[in-house]
Amino acid sequence: GAYEAAMFHLFTHAFFKALLFLGAGSVIHAMHHEQDMRKMGGLKEKIPLTYWMMVIGTVAITGVGVPLVYFGGTPLGFAGFLSKDMIVETAFAAHTGAGMYAFWMLIIGAVMTSFYSWRLIFLTFHGQTRADHHTFDHAHESPNVMLIPLVVLAIGSFAAGMVFYPEFVGKIEEEWWAGSIASIQTVMHDGHGISILEAAHHVPYWVKVSPFVAMLLGLGIAVSSYMRSPVWMRVGFGVLAGLFLIFASVPWYIAVPIGVAMAMLFLAIPYGSHKDLAERHQVLHQFLLNKWYFDEIYDFLFVRPVMWVGRFFWKRGDGNTIDGFLNGLAMGLVPWMTRRAGRLQSGFLFHYAFVMLIGVSLIITWFAIGGGH
Repeated sequence: GAYEAAMFHLFTHAFFKALLFLGAGSVIHAMHHEQDMRKMGGLKEKIPLTYWMMVIGTVAITGVGVPLVYFGGTPLGFAGFLSKDMIVETAFAAHTGAGMYAFWMLIIGAVMTSFYSWRLIFLTFHGQTRADHHTFDHAHESPNVMLIPLVVLAIGSFAAGMVFYPEFVGKIEEEWWAGSIASIQTVMHDGHGISILEAAHHVPYWVKVSPFVAMLLGLGIAVSSYMRSPVWMRVGFGVLAGLFLIFASVPWYIAVPIGVAMAMLFLAIPYGSHKDLAERHQVLHQFLLNKWYFDEIYDFLFVRPVMWVGRFFWKRGDGNTIDGFLNGLAMGLVPWMTRRAGRLQSGFLFHYAFVMLIGVSLIITWFAIGGGH
C-alpha cells in the first residue's frame, strides 16, 4: 500500500543505476571492450573521474547516509539511502506476516547489494592489475561526451533523495500527489488508523538503522574477502555493526549476540585472495561463477527446444517439403500442363469458333435437360 515509497525509489534508482551502467561502459571503453572484472584491477589512476563517479553510484546504491539525523525533517544521505530506508520502514510498519518477510528479505538483499557493489569497485579499480600489459598500458579516460552524463547523474545520485524527500514521502507528500495515489492499507498507531507511509515514520530506531548496518556488513565482507584486511579490521566491522544496533535502542539481549555473531563472521572469513577462496570452496565457487547455472537451464528449457523446432521446419518443412517435393512437383507438373494447354492455342480462327459452338451447345443441352432451372 505504500505506493509513494515505491515511486520514490523508482525515481532515485534512475540516477544511480544509470550512473553505474554508464560508468561500466566507460570502464569497458577504457579497457578496449574487455568486460570481465577478473581481467581488470588497478584502474583507479588510469581513469580517475570514472572511478569517483562509480564510487558515488556505489555509495548511493548501497544506501550510505547518516541514520537518525535529519535536517528540516529530511534525512541526510545519498539518494538510495533515503528511498531504500523508506521501503524497509514501510514493510516493517505494515505489521503483517508478508510485511515482516519482506522486511528481512530487504535487509538480506541490502547486505548482498553492498557486498557485490563494493566487490566491483575493489576488483576493477584497486590492487594489482590482472589485465594484459598492452590493454592496461593503453587504458585511458573516456571522452567528455561520456563523462559529462556521468557527472550529471552523480549529482542526482547524491542530492535527488534529499531534494525530493518532502514531496514524495515527507511533509508535503499529500500536496505533491494531490490524491493521485491512494493509500489502500491502514495500520493502527496510538489507537488511530493511519497509512503505512505515516506509520513508517514511527518505527523503532533499530528498524531505521538496519539498512545502514546491512550496508556496513556487506562492505565488511567485501573488504575482508578481497583486500587482505588484518584481523583487527574484520573484527572491527562486526563490532561496529553491533554497536550501531546497541545505540539504536535495541534490547541488549538482541544486540549483543548479533554484534558477536557479526564479529565472528568477519573473523571466520578465509584470509587471502579471491583465488584462495575459490580453492577452498570449489563447488560453491563453480556454482556462483556459472551464475547459478541459469544460462544452462535457460538453454535447456528454451533455446534448445526452439532450435529443434526451427531446425525441423527448416530441414523437413522448407528443405524436404517445399524445396524438395513441391518445387519438384511444380517444375515437373506445371511445364507438362502448360505444354498441353499451349496446344489449345493454335491461332486459327475456325478452331476458336468451333470451341465456342461446342460451349453454346453444352449450355443449351444443360438447360434443356434441366427444364430451364
